[in-house]
Amino acid sequence: MSIRVGILGATRGLEFARAARRCGVAAEFTAVCDGYAPLLGKVKASLPELGFEPAYYTDYTGMLEETGIDAVIVANSATDHAQMAIAALERGIHVLSEVLPAQTPAQAVALVEAVERSGRHYAYAENYCYFRANLEAAMRFRRGDIGDLVAGEADFINDCSQRWHLLTRGLRGHWRNHVPATFYCTHSLGPLFYATGRRPVRVTGFEIKNQEYLRIHGARNGSAAMEIVELDDGSYFKSLHGNLKRPWMTRLNLFGTRGSIESRNAGEFTVYRENEAATGYNDFDTLPGTFSPVPGVAEAIAQNAEAFILAAFLGAIRGDANLARYSIGIYQALDMALPGMFAHRSVLAGGAPVAIPDFRRQSDRDRYRDDHRCTDPGVAAGEELLPSYSRGEIAIPDEVYEREATLAAEAMEKQFRLGML
Repeated sequence: MSIRVGILGATRGLEFARAARRCGVAAEFTAVCDGYAPLLGKVKASLPELGFEPAYYTDYTGMLEETGIDAVIVANSATDHAQMAIAALERGIHVLSEVLPAQTPAQAVALVEAVERSGRHYAYAENYCYFRANLEAAMRFRRGDIGDLVAGEADFINDCSQRWHLLTRGLRGHWRNHVPATFYCTHSLGPLFYATGRRPVRVTGFEIKNQEYLRIHGARNGSAAMEIVELDDGSYFKSLHGNLKRPWMTRLNLFGTRGSIESRNAGEFTVYRENEAATGYNDFDTLPGTFSPVPGVAEAIAQNAEAFILAAFLGAIRGDANLARYSIGIYQALDMALPGMFAHRSVLAGGAPVAIPDFRRQSDRDRYRDDHRCTDPGVAAGEELLPSYSRGEIAIPDEVYEREATLAAEAMEKQFRLGML
């Protein structure tokens, strides 16, 4: 069954095309859309190296309606994914959505209902769930290696300050300059929810103050964040994520009633399991961190997060039940993302815990259906427009964004390569 795939977002979106080519995922990429013309021009000159000859669009609606695609990868601005996914679903097109699924509760409700109405497959492309060590931790937890869940914690540290111009292109209104520090939470929280299948019920948020090394590039929000999330079984997750001064790092710990699993930088893991001595003095066996085969998935695909995500997505469309079980659906996507959305409300309330709705339930949907509160002036106004930063508005002069835009244009002209962003 041939599936024609369109890509919205010619930076992150093309990572899936590259992964498919490299790892042997059968996919037919027939269209690419991006509103940034200089980037699209560079992509046109570079894509033949991947063996694809798609149609190119700057208009998303045109791509959806004119190309006959069966599925679309939504990988444009992180605050615009919900409306783009809904537009595709309403046209009977399957959706693979990059992070994050929605910016507001109202968008989340609309997205859930669009998925349900359409009967099409929606998958969430949270790649940190599929990094090999995190996937191994999930498989071992699910088979009961460490018993029942007690707690979990995860970190995602990624200092983007030195490439801020590439990411924001000098746009004052770019989402990275105004979203709450808690917003981009699913690289840390996502693998915890993916492994355990639990649901969040309450969150307390903490904002790490705006740092000069980001402010000089135009960021007007907190530079990192923490969340403490209460789960539906009474256990807790702790998350730390953001632009902290350390080389890229990701870490996951799952604590159970019999031991714990720790993954580090997505490439290695360790299992600690309490042994029969049980004297209370470190009676744990440290199990070797060897990877298990992923049932029904070729190792080349299992070793590449984007390839695995794409294979699971396309497999679900084709009716492959084994591949479909690895895919992240709309409800779990929101379980991963809503803690960050509501953690900002906790921050603004002085750290008070805030309840997290469950949009599987009609009553919760109806309560939040018209809740547009967010930090994006293009979406919210008046009392619904929340401050990006709890410690007061940060004024950034126009010349900062002008400088960033110049740097971005120079980099696009002189340094462009596929995947550079």
